[in-house]
Formats: sequence, structure tokens, C-alpha cells
Amino acid sequence: CGWWVLQDQFRLPSEEEIRKLVLPEDCCAFYSMQYAEQRLKDAGYGKSIKNVSDDEDEDDSEKILDDEVRIAPWTLTRTFANALRGKCQLEINGIADPTGI
Repeated sequence: CGWWVLQDQFRLPSEEEIRKLVLPEDCCAFYSMQYAEQRLKDAGYGKSIKNVSDDEDEDDSEKILDDEVRIAPWTLTRTFANALRGKCQLEINGIADPTGI
């Protein structure tokens, strides 16, 4: 083993079918996360980048994180999702504030 074999009854999807499955928003999210990951690696975070899990004490773990990690797309998305579920209030200020105020 160690390789993938295409089954005889499997049909590869056409380009139009693939375009229906992959939305532009999905591509933007994917490339945004890739860019952020590379930016953190270039800044020297390397393998120390970690996603804080929901069952950890968020107050203690959030204090440890640097600003660059706090504005990574996966962190902002998790925080936004928690705000939508009513688990927290969302306040945007500091380095992540797009208005610069």
C-alpha cells in the first residue's frame, strides 16, 4: 500500500461541478489562513503556534498569547463564533481594530 488507486466506478467531477462545490469565500478563507500561518512562522513562532482549546481556562491562556497570534484568522473566527453563541462579548480594539481608532 502507500498509494491511492482510483476505483473503476468513480468519476472525476467536471470543472463546473468543482466550481459549484468550492465557493469564492472558501478560497478567501483558505488563503487568509495560509498567509497568517506563514506570517507567524516568519515572525519566529514556528511550531509554538497553538490554538487554544475551548475547555482550557481562556483567561490564563489568552494572557500568554502575543498580538500577532491574537489577530490570526482562526483566533478571530473562534472568538466571533463564541460571541454569536452568547459565550462572550466581542470588543475590537488595539492591533485588530480595522478603523485604527
